[in-house]
Amino acid sequence: MASSIPTSESVTPVFPPARTGSPAPQYTPALPVPTPAVSPAAPSPPPRTDDARWERDERFWPTFDQAAIGIAHVSLTNAWLRVNRRFCAIVGYPREELLATTLEAITHPDDREPSHEFTSRLLDGELPEYTLEKRYVRKDGRIVWVELTVSLVRDSAGAPSYFIGFLQDITARKATEAALRESEERFRRLTEAAVEGVVIHDEVGILDANPSLARMFGYELPEVVGRSVYDFLAPESQQTSSRRVHADHEGPYEAVGVRRDGSNFAIEIHGRTSQYQGRTVRVVAVRDITDRKRAEDQERELAREQAARGEAEASERRAAFLADASRVLGASFDYQTTLATLARLAVPRLADYCTVDVEERDGSCVRVGFAHADPSKEVHLREREMTHLKADVIGPAHAVARVLAKGKSVLIRDVPDDLAGSSFTRETTLRVILLQPHSLVSVPIVSSSGGLGVLTLVMSDSGRRYDETDLALAEELARRAALAIENARLFTEAQRATRARDEMLGVVAHDLRNPLNTITMGAELLLEVIPSERAMERRHAEIVRRAADRMNRLIQDLLDVRRMDEGRLTVDPHPEPVASVVGDAVEMLRPLAAASALTLEGELAADLPRVLVDPARVQQVFSNLLGNAIKFTPGGGHITLRAERASGEVRFAVTDTGPGIPTDQVPHIFGRFWQGNRGDRRGIGLGLAIAKGIVEAHGGRIWVESRLGEGSTFFFTVPAVPTA
Repeated sequence: MASSIPTSESVTPVFPPARTGSPAPQYTPALPVPTPAVSPAAPSPPPRTDDARWERDERFWPTFDQAAIGIAHVSLTNAWLRVNRRFCAIVGYPREELLATTLEAITHPDDREPSHEFTSRLLDGELPEYTLEKRYVRKDGRIVWVELTVSLVRDSAGAPSYFIGFLQDITARKATEAALRESEERFRRLTEAAVEGVVIHDEVGILDANPSLARMFGYELPEVVGRSVYDFLAPESQQTSSRRVHADHEGPYEAVGVRRDGSNFAIEIHGRTSQYQGRTVRVVAVRDITDRKRAEDQERELAREQAARGEAEASERRAAFLADASRVLGASFDYQTTLATLARLAVPRLADYCTVDVEERDGSCVRVGFAHADPSKEVHLREREMTHLKADVIGPAHAVARVLAKGKSVLIRDVPDDLAGSSFTRETTLRVILLQPHSLVSVPIVSSSGGLGVLTLVMSDSGRRYDETDLALAEELARRAALAIENARLFTEAQRATRARDEMLGVVAHDLRNPLNTITMGAELLLEVIPSERAMERRHAEIVRRAADRMNRLIQDLLDVRRMDEGRLTVDPHPEPVASVVGDAVEMLRPLAAASALTLEGELAADLPRVLVDPARVQQVFSNLLGNAIKFTPGGGHITLRAERASGEVRFAVTDTGPGIPTDQVPHIFGRFWQGNRGDRRGIGLGLAIAKGIVEAHGGRIWVESRLGEGSTFFFTVPAVPTA
């Protein structure tokens, strides 16, 4: 019987039991078909210790052979004695072939174990019988599970005679059990791994729940059962959940759950009314949607970031376009060229076609700029009716007319079909229809002196529509165009004033030369004829001569400025020693420095190369730089003229101990007619401008470094003579 089956694996009967934990039954050949071990002769009959009993068995054997269960007699040495028909059918062998094999030959390899201990227990009478489940390998290779009950037959003297086994095919049952175990295991795993929590509750409390629900809220499952479902919801979600329960609502909704530690998290609830153990209950599925909500928040944040990035990129593109527009608009000082360029600049980046119209004094408009992305359609913009928009051509509904009338921008997101008919005469309307305007923006171009014109951007073939952002961009473009036009006008006026000034300077310089020469010659003649005893008269004559020399230098400066403007300031450079250049400058201006109680010195670096300079012009540079230093350095100060080697050049520096130059004045210091102190009448502000022109004519550079209260240093470079 089953209750008598030994459980220890160490005990193996004659019909060995299956191993504990053996794999589920297999119903397809898992092993090669065993070759039965055929004995050379039929097994010997059992000993006839009890002939009467044996004869009785022989008498009843035909009945056993027809039994519905398998029956086998096996000797004490595991040899087949006899098997019935059902036994052969179960193991799949004909009787003759089965009797020629051994018991071990048909036993599954995993079920073959020694049987000495279990056999001894049967023989000793410890067990009257035993029942086990094991596997046999049929002749066709298939595996069959059987339930085998084995008992020991004794003779009349009580001595062991042979074993008798009763066999039932339990393959189908094992398959069902295996399927059931597999289903239960699969269900168990699914339940343990389930993300959703399931709870069954009524008005009183929770009747049942799955482990996932308990884990979700941080409880053990026994702690959940019996409590109210509302204990697991935040206060703001309890009322909502209660309304849905009483309304028998089945659709999913979101709520806020409360974990055991008091923390809140987002959940989704899906419940419906059902019957459970004879009562009406709610079966609810609860899902933790924290990750989903976080993903939704991240998605919204990503969308915001993408929108911001898109806006930033669009803003960057607009800024780049406006920067390009400023550069292009500033390339010409002719306003007609500027406006024509403006139309080309807008197509196709801002419009499919663009027009720029300027208002005339008679109220009409002249189209000074136009461009179309399709050259074949640009011909319509060239027609006279389209370039001369007179009152008899355009009506008050026309966008340009509206902008000129009110001075405000016009945005038409979708151009109505009848706009062309109400804006033009019939002939012009046909041309406009061919251009197919779908959306347009018209903005005024306004300068400080009044209105200039109208910039119109139109979308047609591309299908795009303008919005407020496009309107703002168009207005900014028009503003920059107006600024460029204003700059062009101011430049033209400045050029006109400069030409007038230069003409005046030329006339003044030429007309003053002759009388100034006369004054100079007269002063020199007086100095020659006035005796030395008449000191007062000689001093006045000397004053006149010095004043004439100063006026001559001013005239020369004016002429040099004019030569620089006309590109006629020339230099004649040739190799000169640095020592002689610096020495001449110091010796020439040292008396002037001494008269102002200043010390003037020259410092030369060793091994200086010769320089390529025009000596007279370089002395003019030194004269201007040293003259300024002497003029602005207080008495007792120090002025140094240094020369040092630079890369392929020689750098000169004039350093003083004067008051220094304010930072805001440094960028203007080399400008013409510029003076830091407008009340200073000791010059007209041309010395540094002329020095800059002479240095640059030599191919050098000039600059200044200064700090208030620490003096100033003026640097300039000239080319060095290459060494052999």
